[in-house]
Amino acid sequence: MAFLINKMRTITEVSLNIEDADLTNFNALLDQLIKAENVKLEVMRLKRLKGGQTIPKISELIMANVKTLRVVGRVGLSEMVALKSPIHLERLSLMTFDLGFEASQSTICDCMLDIAKSGSTFRHLSYTSFIGFDPTDDVVQDLRQGLALFLGVFREVNRDLTSGNAADQHTLSGFVVVIPKTFLDRCEVRSLRLTMMRGPYIPPQPDYMVGKVRQVDHVELGEVVEKPNIFNSLVTYENIFKKVFPNVQDIHYFQHW
Repeated sequence: MAFLINKMRTITEVSLNIEDADLTNFNALLDQLIKAENVKLEVMRLKRLKGGQTIPKISELIMANVKTLRVVGRVGLSEMVALKSPIHLERLSLMTFDLGFEASQSTICDCMLDIAKSGSTFRHLSYTSFIGFDPTDDVVQDLRQGLALFLGVFREVNRDLTSGNAADQHTLSGFVVVIPKTFLDRCEVRSLRLTMMRGPYIPPQPDYMVGKVRQVDHVELGEVVEKPNIFNSLVTYENIFKKVFPNVQDIHYFQHW
């Protein structure tokens, strides 16, 4: 493989299929791509058949091409978190399969927060998970900090710990309301494609304020089914998604089988 890599003028796109549980040969290939001077990736796509595997070399390959990459497909949450500096992409496809079938919601949420804190940005986000994506979740909303209300005269508010930038401020009748940026806002996501094994559980009345994500203007919802169905069960979540994403005119639905 090293011979073939060296014979190529420039390598700008790779598709990596991970089919063997033994990663010895796969890691050796990644090492060659990482070290080769003629590898300047713009597009990198992954396909894995086995869940529960985090592959550090994938993060290393991304970092080796962080200045040129525009599209990263089907990378694991843990592999994205492992990046040592921000990356700015046109399209990112994230999957939870690297965390295994039994990954807890808290583990997934911690990864999402770490990605938001990293400073990485991606205009289009495709997200695939076993656990349904809940747009009202306090991590997606990033309202775990709550809405800070200060009575009295206007004064400097606490700065956002993750980005170093002051949160949006609005003064109303003596109150200062600090509205934290959402995960999607921080990552500058404009378009969202969600694929899930099952729909999320959304409380009828969440015990926190449901915020608006106004910069997202395109949403696609996909469900994984055994065979094609006439009815897409995710349609039942349309009202809540449109509430969270008020600038989305029409939600597009699809199925995978």
